[in-house]
Amino acid sequence: IISKGADWFSSIGPENCTGTIIICLTGDVNHPGMYEIPMGLKLGQVIEELGGGTPSGKPVKMIQLGGPLGHILNKQSLEYGLDFDDMKQNGAMLGSGGVIVGDEERCAVDMTRVLVAFCQYESCGKCFPCRLGMTHLLELITSIADNTATSDQIRLMESIGGTMESASLCFHGQLGFNPIRSAIVNFQDDFDSHIY
Repeated sequence: IISKGADWFSSIGPENCTGTIIICLTGDVNHPGMYEIPMGLKLGQVIEELGGGTPSGKPVKMIQLGGPLGHILNKQSLEYGLDFDDMKQNGAMLGSGGVIVGDEERCAVDMTRVLVAFCQYESCGKCFPCRLGMTHLLELITSIADNTATSDQIRLMESIGGTMESASLCFHGQLGFNPIRSAIVNFQDDFDSHIY
């Protein structure tokens, strides 16, 4: 994709969203696994019909989509079609095809902490914004998860994330703030419960 340039990636249209996609469905589902599905199938259909719903029988609360650099989405995303157009229109991305499901017992802060820890470990360390930024993001999200943070930590994470987006050399650093940003937007109550 990078060799084709950003214009090619942004030009992907409906006529190019045909065929199938392979997804890895995991988390709170009865039938986790790798599935090849038609493009455009609704996320909720995949979770209910292929994944068999949640083992607890409780409603889906969150879906982490697109791999560790993807987004943590709320239950409204169950209506999203799994294709490039629908994802782009809704501010999400398919990424690597990873779909992690969390029922209403799960905490978005904990999910975010795990994703940021993975991303921090995977940083190659070549560029300063990603190397140090990921480390700081992990420290801050861990303090929130441990109930030792204040609301100032949210603003600090947003500042670090902005620097990473504009100054990192590759997508790893540029997208490193995605999980945190989307979790804050979609699950502010989870963050508030840890901070306050």
